[in-house]
Amino acid sequence: MARQLLIGVATTVVPCDASGKTVSRFFERLALLAREHGARLILFHPAGIDFARGRVNGYQLLDDMAARWVRKTERLPDAIYENVYVHLVVKGLTRPLRQGAKTHGIPLFNPVIFGKWSMHRFVLRHPECGILVPETRRLESADTARDVAERHGGAAYVKPIGGYGGRGVLRVRKDGRSWRIDCDRYGEGHRGLHQILDDGAFAKFMKASARRAPHIVQQQIPLIQLPGKRKVDFRVVVQRDGEGEWRLVGIVPKVTASDGVVTNLVAGGNRGNWDNIVAELGERGQNLKLQALERAGLALARKLSALYPTLGILGYDMGLDEKGRVWLIEVNPKPARSLLDLEMRRRSAKFSVAFCTYLARKKVEGQKIGGSPLLREHI
Repeated sequence: MARQLLIGVATTVVPCDASGKTVSRFFERLALLAREHGARLILFHPAGIDFARGRVNGYQLLDDMAARWVRKTERLPDAIYENVYVHLVVKGLTRPLRQGAKTHGIPLFNPVIFGKWSMHRFVLRHPECGILVPETRRLESADTARDVAERHGGAAYVKPIGGYGGRGVLRVRKDGRSWRIDCDRYGEGHRGLHQILDDGAFAKFMKASARRAPHIVQQQIPLIQLPGKRKVDFRVVVQRDGEGEWRLVGIVPKVTASDGVVTNLVAGGNRGNWDNIVAELGERGQNLKLQALERAGLALARKLSALYPTLGILGYDMGLDEKGRVWLIEVNPKPARSLLDLEMRRRSAKFSVAFCTYLARKKVEGQKIGGSPLLREHI
């Protein structure tokens, strides 16, 4: 008799209170969906897996109507869904988990993929995806930012390569003989930054930024704009299903604050409503087609998963210009669920479990995925 598949979900979120009662419906939904696929699911902290002893300590949902979680120790999972917050991943919390999974031949959804700079070059090599990318250069000095801004209407964006949540994203604009720098979320907190600097001070600021962390400089994308200088972009979330095929989860419009820099919710942006946006745009809104965003997102996902066989979810930030052309802002392999509505979250949970079960079956059966050895991804 074949053994029952075991799906592991690595997370720092505790799914229940002290009595075992569910406090996270998302993880409860994952556990119930796993049962529908004939699998068991265990939630565990990344430090709760012991590869040397072949076991994992975590939580499992009881088979009763009370939806109670209990502490359990299980064998190593057949596949792992790494669902840890991105800021903890950046700090290295999941590095031992990824290395252990690689060593023990356990497919890990999602793998680490390359960053902003390499992603830009990758998209440029695949124009068939129908995605435009802004001119992008590494920040070497203030001259880089000056040149990109002056070539594209007097404004450019300076972004930390390893950034997230809109933190540290600077908009630099020529303001007469000076430079205006704006940032919605600067430093460790949520404070903004707004400065007007002369050329010498601007050079020092750019030099200090480059010294703290690698940055890129991008042209300002000609995004559609609402009254009040509110720019609009879109979060496009795609995932793979139980057959390994890419599917659309949802498209969510995001709007900057008045004259804001980024649309990230944690940096002052807002979740928009498509119907309201079209109404505000008037006749211009009739030319904006969400199908173009879906086609582009799915096409790029297929290209990326050829490189990363266990890649299963992507959250793009994409823009549309007045002509309806698609622009890539960035790619997030760990998109936040907070942007999604209830139906999108349910679809995301369904695809997450289906794809993780798909990986587990491939692993147990010793098969390959995507034409590449199952474990030859960049973990």
